[in-house]
Amino acid sequence: MRAPGGSGTVMVTIAVPGTAAEGERYAVVWAQTTVVSGAANVIETSRLGVRVYLDIGPGGEPVSSFDITELTADRTPDGTPRVTAQVHNTGARALDITGTLTLSDGPGSASAGPFRVTAATTLAPGQSGPVTVNLERGLADGPWQAHLTLTSGVTRQEVSATITFRSRVPPGSGRPGTRGPSSPSSCSSSR
Repeated sequence: MRAPGGSGTVMVTIAVPGTAAEGERYAVVWAQTTVVSGAANVIETSRLGVRVYLDIGPGGEPVSSFDITELTADRTPDGTPRVTAQVHNTGARALDITGTLTLSDGPGSASAGPFRVTAATTLAPGQSGPVTVNLERGLADGPWQAHLTLTSGVTRQEVSATITFRSRVPPGSGRPGTRGPSSPSSCSSSR
C-alpha cells in the first residue's frame, strides 16, 4: 500500500497456454483503489488501465501497415470544416492512428495548420475506418492543397489532394454542401 501521491512498480506475469494459437491478443492490466466511507456507506473506486498487446508465436512482432484510400472535405452541420480520411489496416496488428493535416495554396496563397486528428482511431487487422480532422470554423472554402500525415508508432503514411469546403447553406434550406471523395494526388510511406 502506498501513501497518497506515492508511486511504485508492479510486476505482471501473463501465463500463455502452450496450446494458444499464433497471433496478437489484446488485454488490459487494471490498477484499482477503493475507499469506503463508513458513515455514509459510500464506496468510491478509481481505476487506471494499461493496454497490452501480446504477440503469440515465433519470430518478431507482426507487421504494421495501413493505406489511406480516400480523402473527403465537408462541413459539419454547424459549418465547421472537416477532412475525413478513409484508412485500411493492411498489417497484422492493431493500429492507433493519429496525425496532422496542413493546408497550403489556399485563397490568396493562404496556408493553415497543422491541425491534429480529432481523436486517435484504433483499427484491428483488416479493418477500415474514418480518421477525422476538424478545422477552424472561419476557414475559407478553398480550393486548398491538403497534406495529411498519419502515423501509428513508427509506421507513417502521407497523402496530398486538392480539396474545397462547400459554402454553408442557411438553416432550413437543406444540409451543408459536400465535396465527394478526392483521389489522393500523391502517396508515400515509410515504416
